Amino acid sequence: MLSEDELLDLARSIKAEGQHEDIVLDADGVLLDGRNRLAACKLAGVEPRFTTYTGNDPIRVIYSGNVYRRHISKGQQAMITAMAMRSVSGHSLRAHAKLHGLSRTRLSAANVVLTHAPALAEKVRTGTLGLDSAYQTACELKANAEVLQERYDRLRRHDPDLAEQVTAGVLALDDAIATVDRWEEAVHHAQQSIEQITANWPAVQELAARRDTRYAQEVIDGLTAEAGALIGELLSRG
Repeated sequence: MLSEDELLDLARSIKAEGQHEDIVLDADGVLLDGRNRLAACKLAGVEPRFTTYTGNDPIRVIYSGNVYRRHISKGQQAMITAMAMRSVSGHSLRAHAKLHGLSRTRLSAANVVLTHAPALAEKVRTGTLGLDSAYQTACELKANAEVLQERYDRLRRHDPDLAEQVTAGVLALDDAIATVDRWEEAVHHAQQSIEQITANWPAVQELAARRDTRYAQEVIDGLTAEAGALIGELLSRG
């Protein structure tokens, strides 16, 4: 809608010069284009003039009637075009940008806002928020959503049962990830310990070959104790 002052100016113009363009309705009487003219006619006390659209593409009528308004910004034009692209198909982003004199960058930004911050998209369309500001916020929301998705995908790979609990709302994602982190840390420690045991085993065999059974037994007892501690740690963390 026009601002209050602009609407009053339009009302004065209609009262003085008449209504230049018809208000467009569809066959069921639904307003397709001309809500500012309709409001201005009521303010001016002038009987509005209507015409009925008989074609089969009302969305294009709505789009054409809004995107070329002289009082809207390029950001608004880009958002209106992006919204229209969601309703009709058959043209690429490049084709729409070229057709409507918009940069692909601006139209792409509008699509990002429309996808990741639809509430802000409506503010851009109505002119209460600039496209650049909305795009920056939408990019932050997109990045946050991607991080959350990556963490959830990792959880599903490592522990589908925990992932199901998160999906059901029984467990918070942060708590589930913390559990996975603890388990991975324990597994990493286990791998290091196994490597250490494996590295020391030839020395045990050598001692046994020299019949130094007392020292060999001490080494074996030490390795066994470490393995036992490792198993206990895994059980406690698992």
